[in-house]
Amino acid sequence: MIKLELIIFLKPGKSKELKQTLQDITKILQEYSTNISFDELEESFCFSLILRWESAAQMQHTLKMAEFEILSGAINSLCEKTIIRLDDVLIGNHISRIKDLHYQ
Repeated sequence: MIKLELIIFLKPGKSKELKQTLQDITKILQEYSTNISFDELEESFCFSLILRWESAAQMQHTLKMAEFEILSGAINSLCEKTIIRLDDVLIGNHISRIKDLHYQ
C-alpha cells in the first residue's frame, strides 16, 4: 500500500476554509483512494492529511485529477508550510512538489 502524508501548517484563522475544502473534495477523491484521513494535530493550526492507494497507477490517477489540483491550490493559499512524505520518507515541503510525484 502506498501512503502519502501531508502535514499542513495553516495560516492563523484559516482552519475553517481548509476543513470546508477538504470536506467537499475528499468525498470525490475517496472514490479513487483506498483510504483518506484528515486529523487536527495537537500543535496550533496544524493538520494531517493521509491518502492511501493499493497501486502506483491509482495514486497517479488521483494526483492528476482536477479535484486534487483544487485541493493543492487551497493548501497553497491557506498554509504557511507543508511537509510531504511518501511512505514515511520526506519528499518535500511545498505542495507544488506533488504534481510531479512518481512512485518508484
